Amino acid sequence: MKKETYNVTGMSCASCSASIEKTLNKMDGIKASVNLATEKVNVEFDEKKYNFDKIKETVESIGFSVNQDKIDNKEELYEEAVSKLQNKLLISAIFAVPLLYIAMGHMMNLWLPAIINPHHGND
Repeated sequence: MKKETYNVTGMSCASCSASIEKTLNKMDGIKASVNLATEKVNVEFDEKKYNFDKIKETVESIGFSVNQDKIDNKEELYEEAVSKLQNKLLISAIFAVPLLYIAMGHMMNLWLPAIINPHHGND
């Protein structure tokens, strides 16, 4: 049995860490424990059956990322996470602004096409 520790990204709550742990422990020949605070997973596995790529594939199939590198530079991981969140915010804003205009435009007497204007034809 080989013991390894990997970095896991994408966890935000205890349920996330529990799902990773449960998924890995279902596999025959693997014992895993996940630490949410340190964002690490400790895995004990049979080298003949499993390798890092198989473990990574399993964890990524449930929506998380695993890194084999011994990265202790949390700032680098933090910057990567911030960048991803900024991209999500930008995409959300692109869709939210037109939705806000359509939903609230009639309340501010903004022009709306007749087909979506709730006050059109009620004269």
